[in-house]
Parts: sequence; C-alpha cells; structure tokens
Amino acid sequence: MLIGFASLALASFKLYQSTSAVAIGVLVLLLVLTTLNPFFMVLLGKGMFYPVKTFKGHEDSRLWGFFAKNSVARPFVALIIVFVISIPFVLKYSNTLNYNDLFEVDNKYESKMGINVIEDHFPPGFSSPSTLVIQSDKKLDEGTSLQILDELTDKISKVKGVSEVYAPTRPTGEKIKELYLNKQAGELNTGLGDADGGIKEINDGLTDAKNKMGSNDSNSLANVQKLIDGTNEVKNGVSALGTALHQLSNGINDGAQGAQQIESGLASVNENINVLSNATSQLHAGYAQLEKGLNSYDQYFGSISQAIDGAKKGYEQIEMLMTNFVQTKPELANDPNIQQTIGIAKEAQKKLSVLSNELNQLATQHKTAMSSFKEANQSLLKVDNGLKEMSNGVNKLQKGAADLKNGLNEGSSGSKQIANKSVELQSGLTKINDGQGQLLTGLKDLQEKMGQLQSGLSKSTEGLGKVSNGLHDAQKYLGELNESKSSEKFYIPKEVLEGEDFQKALNTYMSQDRKIAKMTIILDVNPYSKEAMPIIQEINKTIDGTVKGTELHDAKTAIGGTTARNVDLKEVTGQDFLRTATIMLIGIAIVLIVITRSLLNIIFIIGSLLLAYFASLGISEQISAHVLHVDSLSWNVPFFSFIMIVALGVDYSIFVMMRYNEIEGDSVTKIVTASRHIGGVVLSAALILGGTFAALIPSGVLTLIQVASVVGVALLLLALIVMPILLPALIGLTSKMKSYKEKIINTK
Repeated sequence: MLIGFASLALASFKLYQSTSAVAIGVLVLLLVLTTLNPFFMVLLGKGMFYPVKTFKGHEDSRLWGFFAKNSVARPFVALIIVFVISIPFVLKYSNTLNYNDLFEVDNKYESKMGINVIEDHFPPGFSSPSTLVIQSDKKLDEGTSLQILDELTDKISKVKGVSEVYAPTRPTGEKIKELYLNKQAGELNTGLGDADGGIKEINDGLTDAKNKMGSNDSNSLANVQKLIDGTNEVKNGVSALGTALHQLSNGINDGAQGAQQIESGLASVNENINVLSNATSQLHAGYAQLEKGLNSYDQYFGSISQAIDGAKKGYEQIEMLMTNFVQTKPELANDPNIQQTIGIAKEAQKKLSVLSNELNQLATQHKTAMSSFKEANQSLLKVDNGLKEMSNGVNKLQKGAADLKNGLNEGSSGSKQIANKSVELQSGLTKINDGQGQLLTGLKDLQEKMGQLQSGLSKSTEGLGKVSNGLHDAQKYLGELNESKSSEKFYIPKEVLEGEDFQKALNTYMSQDRKIAKMTIILDVNPYSKEAMPIIQEINKTIDGTVKGTELHDAKTAIGGTTARNVDLKEVTGQDFLRTATIMLIGIAIVLIVITRSLLNIIFIIGSLLLAYFASLGISEQISAHVLHVDSLSWNVPFFSFIMIVALGVDYSIFVMMRYNEIEGDSVTKIVTASRHIGGVVLSAALILGGTFAALIPSGVLTLIQVASVVGVALLLLALIVMPILLPALIGLTSKMKSYKEKIINTK
C-alpha cells in the first residue's frame, strides 16, 4: 500500500500526484502500529480487549482450505473455472471512458436544468462553446491575415459535428457575402453589363441620328414647301367651316323645339299607363280574394261526399239486417212493411250512388275551373308588372327627352361660339403660313451644317463600339471568375475595414493590439460527451493544415473549453496511468522478490491481480450500463481502482506468501496450509474494506459509486477466486510440471 501510493508522486497529472499524500498517512499508520500499539498493549495487557476474557487465535478457513485443496489437485479444472468466470468480462470491457462531468450532477440542480433547456432549444454545444485562440507577432486586422482567418473559419465550420463558428470575419456565424470576391465580381459584372447596355443604346441612338441626318436631303425642303401649301388650304377650309357652323346652329334650334314636344307627349302617356296599372292591381286583388273563396268549395265537396258514403253504408246495413231478419223469421217474408223497408233501402242506395257520381264529376269540373282561374290570375299579375315596367320606361324616355332638349340648346350655343372663333382661327393660320416661310429659309442653312455633324457622329459610333467590345470582354472574364471556386475568397475594402461596424466585430474577436484573435466554435453534440472529443481532434488537424505555408504558420494556436480540456485530460491521464502503473508494479515486484524469493510466484501474483482488475472493470461497466444507465466508466475510475486493487491484492498476497514461507514441506502442502490459515484474515479484511467502499454508493456521485463498484467486485474476486483458487492452481500446476520433469529425468 505504501509503495503503491508513494509511486503516485512521480505522476505528472496534479490530481494523481496529490493522492500520493495517502502514502504519508500509511507511513504514519505504520509508525503508530510499531510504537503506540505495543505501548498500550503492554500498559493495558488483557484489559485492552475488555470485555472479552477468552483469547483464541483466528480459526482456519475451511472455505479457502477446500478451494485450495481441490485447485492444487485439479489445476486445469480450477484454471478453466477461473477463466470462464473472468475472461468474458475482460473481453467485454470496452476500455472507453466517460469524460462527461454532467453525469456527476443530478437533474434537480438548476445548473443541470439550464444545460438541458439549452440543448432543447439551441445546438447542444451552445452550453459550453470551444474557443480557438490565435496569437501572432503581426497584426491580424490586415487583408491577408483576415483572408486566412476566414478560410480557417470556413474549414472549421465544415468539420462534421460543428454547428456554428463565430469569428472576426463572421461575427454572426454567417458569411458576409458582400465581402467575398465572387460576390463583388458579380456586382461589378452586373455594373459592366448595365454600362455596356447604356453604351449600346447611345451608339444605336447616334447611328439612328446619323442615318436620319443622311436621309435629310433637298427633298426635305420640298416637303416644307408642301407644308406651306397645305396651310393655305387649311385656311380656306376654316372659312368654309364657319359658314357650315352657322347652318348647323339653326338646325339644332329646330331639334330642341321637337324634343320639347316629345317630352310633353311622354308625360301624357305616363299618366294613362299609371291609371291602367292601378286598375289592373285592383282587379288582381279582387281575383285573388275570389280564388281564395272558391278554394273552400273543395272542403265542402269532400264533406258532402263523406256524408253520402255514410248514408249509403247505413242503407246497406238496413238492407242486410232486414234480409237476416227475414231469414230468421221466414213467416214474415211476405210482410208488406218489411218488403217496403227493403225496397226503400235498395232504392236509396241507387239514388245515393248516382248522387255520389254526379258530385265527383262536379268536384273534377271545379278543380279544372280553379286551375284555369289560377292561370288567369297569374297572367293578370304579369300584365300589372308589365304596366309598371312600361311606366318606368316612359319616365326614362321623358327624362331623356328633357336631357336631349337641354343638350341641343347647349349645342346650338356652342356651334355659334365655334363659328365666331373660326374667324380668329383663319387669322392665326395666316400668321402660321408666314412663319413656315421663315422656317424654310432656316432649314436651308441647317442642311449645310448637318453634313459636318453626321461625319462627327460616325466617328463617335466607331469609338463606342470599341468601348462596348472591351466591356463585353471584361464582363466575360468576371463571369468566369464569379463561377470559379478560387473567387470564394474574403476581401474587405479599406473603407469597410476602417468602418465603425466592422471595428466593433474586431473589438469582440480580437485584442486591442490586434495580434490575438479568437473564434467561438459551437458543436452539434454535447460538448461534455465522448462523441465531441474526436471533433476537437479533427479541428486541431484542420488548423494545422490550414495555417501551414501561410503568413500565420508561426502563429500560436490553442483550443479551450470543456471538450478541448477533456481531449487533453485523456492524453495526460492515459500517459500518466501507464507510467505510474509501471513504476508501481516494478516497486511491488521488488518487494515481492524480497519476500517470496521466487520470480515465478511474483509473475503469478501480479498476473492474478491484473486479471482481477480487468475482470472487475468489465463487470462494473455492465453494472453501470444496466443499473446506473451510464455506458462507460468515468475517466478517473480505472486509475484509482487500479491503485486500490493492486495495493490491497499485493497485501493479501504477502499475507499468504509469508505464511507459505513459514511452513515446511512441498509447495502443494505449503500453499494449501497457508490458504487455510490466512483465509479468515483475508475474508475479514475484504469484508470490512468492501463495506467501507459500499458506503460511497449513497453519495450520488457517479465517480464514487463506480470506484466503489470496481473495488467491491475486485475484493470479491480476490477473496473467493483469485487467492483461494487461481494462485493455488498455478502453484499446483507448477509442482506437477516439476514432478513430471523429474520423473522423465529419472526414467532416462
């Protein structure tokens, strides 16, 4: 135990190194056991064990004796049993450790609840982002450095498992498209296209003007002369128009008087239509009331028909009753009263049948008449509606006649005004005619100068054509550049770089001297999980590959954050574990050599302890997965479990081997006897220590629970399998092989 914990002082990892203080406690305990314990035993004597009065040595362990005896007798069977129990769990052990500190905290705590809420609404890595820091001797706010930083940002964002990257060139996590060459080339290409289009329009306009100037020859002056002649004809036409307008005004006055007469006639017609419509409405109301009254006759006809049928049935019953009466009283068959009664009943039935038929015919005729009456009444209603519509139409005609009268009166007035203005128009045309003569003279001078302008326009169009071709070539180049992957480069103009908005981004992601830059990396997975660690390792490779061969190849880079810390922790603890375990095993081996004086037994002991260690890890991993619902052991569980298992196992082995060396006889007898004598001590020690570690389980801390599980399982394996079965089986097997070898030598 002392050597095991003392070897931890050689560890590089401070947490492992700090546990070496346990060695000091063990050293103090040894000092106490060799000084204070003997002092109090001498001072108190047997009273030290009060109230126990009977003192006996510890009894032999029959369980260990049984296991050891059968193991040395059948070593191969014992080894098979041990390997069947332990090897499956050794092979089942994944050797994958858990670096997620969140498992150590229960979900009821607010810090854990906050992280869970973040994972529900944001990328999981948002709760603990990783930070990349880049330190350079040069300023990083220059164009080339910013371009390299942006390229690095882009490559990191494409690493599988990375959700977002916030950097100086991407303060919101997204590209600023306006600051990339392809976007700028696209905008420039569009501008050149617009300029080319404008130049073509100017060129087309100048060409058209040149062509039109070329077509303006002496015939154009002849056309001006024709215009002058046409103006004279218009002036004569205006004079004739004035005369026609006076005649039109007189005709319109006559039409206005006729419209007045039409309006009066329509008013008379409308009055007569209203009288006829009122009479028709009254007639329709009377017919409707008459129709309602006649409809009631249907009910009367039904009632009379029912009465006739009832009377007819009554006479039929009288006839039937009298006939039955005569049959019962044959002597009354010739009675005149009875014969008269039967005759009256039969005659009444005949008359009622005739009356019923006539009534049915009358009802049918009534229904036919009512149907015709209803059709006539509906037709009368249509006539009434038609008269009302006719009255509305006459009203509209009457209004139209009034409007026509007013319009004709206005037309008459307007025609008179136009006729009066025609004189002024004729005077104006005379002035226009004079001006056209002056225009003809000016055009003759202009024609001479147009030749010179036409020559200049021809040269201008040739120059604009060359400019258009140059712009087209530049536009083609920019189009190809825009489609090229190489144009997806960050380029920031000086005015944008020095602008207030971009300086705010640099203040956030760079130091004041602009020699240190940082990037915030958000992962797609939980940053505390083992899945996040390979992502950080891939990011480190991406960083090295990107800055290599650039201006930032000498820059120092480092990634901080929970995931990066776990990556470093895995590397440091892995190296320290191997180095410390090696030192510890070497130190223990030296002590065992001194005690056992047998290299083979040392190999057996250390091999047995390693088997118990790995088997306990495999068993505890299964317990953690199925009971605690955590698939892996915490990162520090294997280390501390190894220290405890090896230290305790070596102590128990030393107990057995020291007793083994004290006994006389062959190795088989010695190991069986030693196991029987020491078994009780080891079982008691394992039980006490197992209970001590079991007390860690209610703590609720995952690491303590897993350490308690591994050590507890290892103590169980040591106390029941490794020490009483495996170690005796190995010694027994060695003894059998030695005897077999001696037997062969003696035979020869």
